[in-house]
Amino acid sequence: MRCLTCATLVGTVGSVTQVFAKTMSECISQAISGDAQDIFAHYIPYVAIFITIIAAAVQLFLLNRVLRLYNVFVVVPIVNSTLIILGSLYGAILFKEYEVRFLFHDF
Repeated sequence: MRCLTCATLVGTVGSVTQVFAKTMSECISQAISGDAQDIFAHYIPYVAIFITIIAAAVQLFLLNRVLRLYNVFVVVPIVNSTLIILGSLYGAILFKEYEVRFLFHDF
């Protein structure tokens, strides 16, 4: 149970890293498209950069620690599945990357 909890924590921190890295890339793409003054006038890109760096460092530290304690054949699939599921869920919620369709949308 402890292995599952630790590996899930690593995946959760990794998904946070993914979401903030995507936030950074969105800010950079908007800056390249010509809105650089508007984007970097706010605090959001700077917070995203800071959190991405901190979360990536924490993720690497935790992953190394968990891999030292437990079998790689158990840890890696749990980390990857947690990373994929939570990263997709966080991205879908934060960036509204979903479309709600109802069964009877014509009515």
